[in-house]
Amino acid sequence: MSTKRLFVLPLIIFSLLISTASAKSNSGYWFDATDLQLPKPTKVSQLNNGLRLVLLPLKRHPNQIAARLSIRYANPLNAQQKLATTWVALSIANDTQWSVEQHLDQTVFTLNLDDRNKHELFDQLALLSDKLTKSDRLVQLDNNTLIAAASEKLSLAAQASSQVKVEGLDYPQAITQFLPKLERLETVTSQDFNQVFHSYFTANQSSLIVVGDIHTRSVTDDIKMRFASWRRSTPMVTMQPEYSLASEAAVADQNDAPYRLQISVLKQITMDTDSKALRRDNLLDQMAAELMVKRLANLMSFEHGEAVSLQTRYLTSDRALLSITLTADSNQALQTLKDKIEADIDRVSAMSVSADEYYTVVQATKQRLKTSTFGDMSLFTSNQADMLVEAIRLGQVYLPTTEILELASFHAAHISEVDLSQRLIQLWTKPSIAVYTASNDS
Repeated sequence: MSTKRLFVLPLIIFSLLISTASAKSNSGYWFDATDLQLPKPTKVSQLNNGLRLVLLPLKRHPNQIAARLSIRYANPLNAQQKLATTWVALSIANDTQWSVEQHLDQTVFTLNLDDRNKHELFDQLALLSDKLTKSDRLVQLDNNTLIAAASEKLSLAAQASSQVKVEGLDYPQAITQFLPKLERLETVTSQDFNQVFHSYFTANQSSLIVVGDIHTRSVTDDIKMRFASWRRSTPMVTMQPEYSLASEAAVADQNDAPYRLQISVLKQITMDTDSKALRRDNLLDQMAAELMVKRLANLMSFEHGEAVSLQTRYLTSDRALLSITLTADSNQALQTLKDKIEADIDRVSAMSVSADEYYTVVQATKQRLKTSTFGDMSLFTSNQADMLVEAIRLGQVYLPTTEILELASFHAAHISEVDLSQRLIQLWTKPSIAVYTASNDS
């Protein structure tokens, strides 16, 4: 090997290492260096005003296009600002095909187009940019129009709309306070409206995502032309919800059953960067929770309409809330169930995992992943756009559905009975247990 090649090879290796390590420093990327990769067709860039642009061309479902504009709140919002953000968002979406999703920490504008109206993408981007970049085009809706717009366009994201009660944890308490009470919107003044619009609806707090049957160059050029003048806020401060850290939490989700028992744990995620190891750790949490559901079901008589379900909610990049809901058909049955769970929960979590349990949970996990990953294929493009929004919110790498399933299946096959037993004890020993009835719901 020549001296020149010996000299050049280390430089090439060094440059590759540098390019990998600086993923987040590259324009537009939202995650740190990782062993996970975005799909090759993904185009990530950032306008001079800080607007992140993510384009993902997909040909799997021709003529489907999904667009999302997510606007993160730079600072925690007070009650009046939460109402004002709803009013601003609905005023922006009015007279367009965009809808509004309100989350605890962001507003997301959503647009789904198909073969009937995919040609309207550029028109809809123009309508959105006009209201964001030209303040004279944004008209504050009157109360009646606002109520009508809310019923048509407003939806509350899962982590924002669930009724949440948590011991020692004030972040989810803010979720219940976030819900826009439309009868109180009349308290929002023009000053509130304008202050929120100019402070929070800014380019460098936003990500514009377009997925589906698109030509990336034409979409990029159009967005640069229309959104380049959108103002940026200074300084940009990412919202960091304050936690009162506690070892136990209780969540009451949107469950119509009048008598329900909530068993919850708050998991602190210690890994700073999204990675294959982190995905394995999260999967192990989920498998342990699913096994806990099965064991609790074995304790129930099912004589009084009992049922059991599992919910996992990633509050932020470093907090996850795992919640098991048990329901009954009467208050007396619920109290009996509560007494039994409190007496047996630690014993149930400490039991060694049998070979039969292990096999059942692995198979159930693979099936759940397959179902949840692919879901309704007619909504495939829309789901990928939503997955990108969530990946950006959590600082995670977006992966195609097939890769998610392959990676999870690989990890599931290499998680042992011992791993599962240890995680059961870590997560589900002395969880928070709370009873919710029709009389104490709020």
